[in-house]
Amino acid sequence: MAKRILAIGTTNQRISINKQLVDFASSLLNESESERIDMIPYDLPIFSADRHDEEGVPEQVIGFRGIMSEYDGFIVSLAEHNGSYTAVFKNLIDWISVLEGKVWQQKPVLLLSTSPGPRGACTVLGIAENYFPHMGARVTGSFSLASFHEHFDEKEGITDNEKLTELKEKIAEFESAVLGS
Repeated sequence: MAKRILAIGTTNQRISINKQLVDFASSLLNESESERIDMIPYDLPIFSADRHDEEGVPEQVIGFRGIMSEYDGFIVSLAEHNGSYTAVFKNLIDWISVLEGKVWQQKPVLLLSTSPGPRGACTVLGIAENYFPHMGARVTGSFSLASFHEHFDEKEGITDNEKLTELKEKIAEFESAVLGS
């Protein structure tokens, strides 16, 4: 039975370059199957300890946590808002963490980021590289694609050969970790 990968584009925008990147990266998997989940249904009330104590955990959070447990690894493409995670993604992670501190369940995670500009959302990627392991991620690698519109074609994917080779290597390392777990 093939290993299952959950692909996450961490934005609630309907059309997103991070969703395009995570879809493309998932298409490069050789021995695993993937499915992308959308953040749009997870626009939740802002997490607070008081809200948690008074109202409990929203059903969507419990459902998302259940979905995560069905997968063997995660490819996460981090949209960057003002140098950090999107509000919808950070809020969801905050809610999940009250159910289980190790949000990523000690499973392999490949981190991606992209932006229209020359930095490729590297600020949020750096934050995630440091933060995700504390939340139970076995980060296998990270990949940033700068200047998305100059290096990505909707039909062909990444058009920069060096960056394409780099992503394929990161995907291979990630998939090896998933298959070995």
